[in-house]
Amino acid sequence: MRHETGFRVTITAFFSIINYYLITYLIPTNQTPSFLLLSLIVFNIAISLGLILRIPNVRIDQIASVILWAFVFALSISYVVHMPPDGGFDILWVFQAQFAAFIAYSFYCTYFETKGLEYSALFYQSWRILLTFILALFFSLLVWCLLLLGSMLFDVLGIALFRKVVISQAMALIGGPLFFAVGVSLLANYGAILDKSRDILCGFSKALYPLLLVIGLLFFIAIPFSSKSLNEYWGGIYLVMVIHLFLFNGLYQAGLEKSPYPAFIEWPLKAFLLLLPIYMLIGMYHPVNSLFKSAILMTDLYFSILGGLLLLYAFSYALLVIFDNHEKSWIATVQPVNKVLAVVVAIVMWLMATPVLNLNHWVN
Repeated sequence: MRHETGFRVTITAFFSIINYYLITYLIPTNQTPSFLLLSLIVFNIAISLGLILRIPNVRIDQIASVILWAFVFALSISYVVHMPPDGGFDILWVFQAQFAAFIAYSFYCTYFETKGLEYSALFYQSWRILLTFILALFFSLLVWCLLLLGSMLFDVLGIALFRKVVISQAMALIGGPLFFAVGVSLLANYGAILDKSRDILCGFSKALYPLLLVIGLLFFIAIPFSSKSLNEYWGGIYLVMVIHLFLFNGLYQAGLEKSPYPAFIEWPLKAFLLLLPIYMLIGMYHPVNSLFKSAILMTDLYFSILGGLLLLYAFSYALLVIFDNHEKSWIATVQPVNKVLAVVVAIVMWLMATPVLNLNHWVN
């Protein structure tokens, strides 16, 4: 434990000190850093994060892969930050680059730990990475809360030095990542608890999914009778599909080959999966139709591509139901489908965050 914590703290401190120098001395005040500097800063963050999450399993022959992953991620973030003003820069662009990087990192960790890409290993690895990241951030937040509390207590005594140290830029740029690294080290001893937390979330998905089926089916049935125009509710169709993807994929558990639901839920579930492609096409009509008007907006172009990805999921899941042979249920056949679609989503989202697929070129 001490050995691993020492590695994590040392690696994090090294890259954090470099970033402190880059941000403090090389970036003008209140200005966006240059493409090169921002790439280097994000690269330092990504490489330290990629390494500390892998200790003690990372080996010398794998470091090159982590470096390549961090390099691609850094270029993507720098590009979306420095997109031309007509591109409508939004935090959504940064999120999609991060999401693509998360998918790639999950595949990387799974491959090097299991020498394969079995769906069960990929499923559990991605959940463990996500939970570790979230809980380590929560631990960092608790540390910051205690430090701020301590600074207020010293302020009461008329000692302002503690507060100045806590709110200093050096503490934010160096101390913050160190707190996160310590949180990751603490969580490394509680792998069983992380797995149990994942199982609890999967249990929530199993309990909530039938409710989504009822809401989704009633929503879809009510659409033809609604007096509202399509541009007022197409976002609701997108939202139902996104929530469906999260809950539907949360149903999986290792060794599960049959549907976890009885027949009276199984039939509405299959009907819902069969209807999804139709309603995704309806939901896509507004943003896609807007592309053929006089001016192409970035939001319409973005949601058309996002809708295409969601439609790909909807069609794939509908085909699983259509070709269900009762010998190998859809809950089992969804595994290879999800792997392929995850790779497709990661590639498309990464291309959207690079000059390779320059969406600004299509915006009027």
